[in-house]
Amino acid sequence: MVEETNVLELLADEHRGVDELFQRIDMIDAGAHELRRDLSDQVTSMLIRHTVAEEAIVYPALAEHDEREAARARDDHAEVEEALKKLEQLSADSDEFTEVLRTVIDNVREHIAEEEGPMFDELRVSYSEQDLRKMGAKVQHLESLAPTRPHPSAPDSPAAHLMIGPVAGLFDRLRDVASGRTTG
Repeated sequence: MVEETNVLELLADEHRGVDELFQRIDMIDAGAHELRRDLSDQVTSMLIRHTVAEEAIVYPALAEHDEREAARARDDHAEVEEALKKLEQLSADSDEFTEVLRTVIDNVREHIAEEEGPMFDELRVSYSEQDLRKMGAKVQHLESLAPTRPHPSAPDSPAAHLMIGPVAGLFDRLRDVASGRTTG
């Protein structure tokens, strides 16, 4: 059974983990293409699992109190997912890879700041500690089943994430193992 961690603490910890990878990417020598690819693949996996869980569990709860903030967050995710899909198709030694990766890093850092401000504040006042812990357990469970790669053509709704996410996640993990890809 998954330990019930407050969803806000869980998401903040995940944000720190993504930012640590961003810091590592920022420190890489421009010629270390394999390492850049490996780290960007790890970032992609973390972000996709995080996104699926937020959109299926957290954003519907947020929308009950602030639909506008939930819609903004979903739009941010859609933009990042498109960029991650593009990044996956680019050669790590190309200038375009560097540009797209920089865009992902900048957009995700901005999104994190917005989430940890207004969104977290709204959830904190709208839900009890017990509710936030239950949400945290649901997020952890869904992340364990979620895809590890972007699927921008998949339906984008909480129900779709709950139904399609685990199936896509299974296929992504099989593909990751077959290719030797590190998914974090």
